[in-house]
Amino acid sequence: MPNRIIKESILTSPTINRLSAQAERHFYRLLLLSDDHGCLEATPLVVRGRCYGLQPRITAKVVKGWQKELEEVGILRFWPDDERIFGVFCSFDKHNSKYSLTDDGKPTRHRRKTPEPPKQLLDNDLENYEPVFATLCQPLPNPKHKPNPNPTPENIYIEFEKWPGMKITQTNYDKLVKRFTKAKTDEMINKIWLYMGSHGKAYQSHYMTVLSWFEKEKNNNGKTNGGKPLSTKYDNIGKDYDDM
Repeated sequence: MPNRIIKESILTSPTINRLSAQAERHFYRLLLLSDDHGCLEATPLVVRGRCYGLQPRITAKVVKGWQKELEEVGILRFWPDDERIFGVFCSFDKHNSKYSLTDDGKPTRHRRKTPEPPKQLLDNDLENYEPVFATLCQPLPNPKHKPNPNPTPENIYIEFEKWPGMKITQTNYDKLVKRFTKAKTDEMINKIWLYMGSHGKAYQSHYMTVLSWFEKEKNNNGKTNGGKPLSTKYDNIGKDYDDM
């Protein structure tokens, strides 16, 4: 694989800083896979093997998610070709000027290691670009799932915009608001959502988890945990997650 030079301007790049820490790390590894034209094979299973051979916990599904991030911020564009996926760095020539020039002013490069990208990618024609990984990362439909023909507040889950993935029915949410107030309920849901994201936790019932956390706060009422109030412990959960 070729060596690449990373400019210090990357430290203040608005585009790079829109990525998660994990996707940014993935970007650097993909850079080493690219040829002199900024192209690489981006098939998730292949990338997983080449970039993370010593990290078995990283799966092709995780790689898909990181490449979706890189696609969304405009660092990479992808195209399918014969059941494989290839990618091209959008600003590769701008940041890799180490090549010597021919008499007609064109940079010298080694031969391509991938098929040539479609013309719209070379021309940076984003209006006609169809995202690849946004589609690949969509969950597959469950053939066994049958929509409830008679939806009621008891079986309709709220789609929380602030806390994606939290599953609480409208009826149970209303119960929490009536018992603890809306402000305290939303605050507790936020703490649990941050805790789940930062620790990789999953709960069978988010409604029962909210009740359980409220009960713990009630039982501790003024008691300390390691010299700090329990509420401070929960607050630090959110703080640690924001600092990741």
